[in-house]
Amino acid sequence: MNWLDIILLIILGFGVFKGLRAGFSGQVVSLLSLVVGYVIASKAQQWGANQLTTIFESETGSRILAFLLLFGVGYLATHFAVGRLLEKLLGNRLSLGNRIAGGAIALMKTSIILSFPLIIWILFMPESSFSSLAHSRVRPYLKPALGFTLKFLPEDLKEAYDKRVDDLETEKFPETKQKKGDKTEPGAEKPLQERETHQLKDRRKVEKLIEQ
Repeated sequence: MNWLDIILLIILGFGVFKGLRAGFSGQVVSLLSLVVGYVIASKAQQWGANQLTTIFESETGSRILAFLLLFGVGYLATHFAVGRLLEKLLGNRLSLGNRIAGGAIALMKTSIILSFPLIIWILFMPESSFSSLAHSRVRPYLKPALGFTLKFLPEDLKEAYDKRVDDLETEKFPETKQKKGDKTEPGAEKPLQERETHQLKDRRKVEKLIEQ
């Protein structure tokens, strides 16, 4: 377990604690708001990026900022509207089962929230920073959440993510890179001097045949 695992576990634990306090209905509202925010951000991301081109010269930077802003607006609007409605319908009564269900949903929601900074890290941080990610024991358990978030990203970012994940696995298993790069032709592993000797002998044979 490394420093990244500790941070992830603290955030996940805090999310579950809040879920236990809020209960099932509160976390359903939060999870629904999260999904609606993702959908709005993914659908309107390009439009938002076009509005931000005057601020950011980088197209990628504009798209990421647009996604975050649209996600925030969609999340807050849905949370406010649906939360008020459910509060009037259900009230604030929380049973033990209600709290446990709220904790379970909070774990799912927090995993999805954590997936976004992890995706940004994998996409844009230098490979020299991959060591903590590669050897993290918590990250593999977040793969379902990562897969969910990736569905809302453009295809070019998905392809870039897949390539960077391959580099990440190579960081964890260096021998994989060696095997992928080891495409030597038969006989190429022979010492250079030995190959040159054989080439010289073949050339002399050809010269003798020509003289005859």
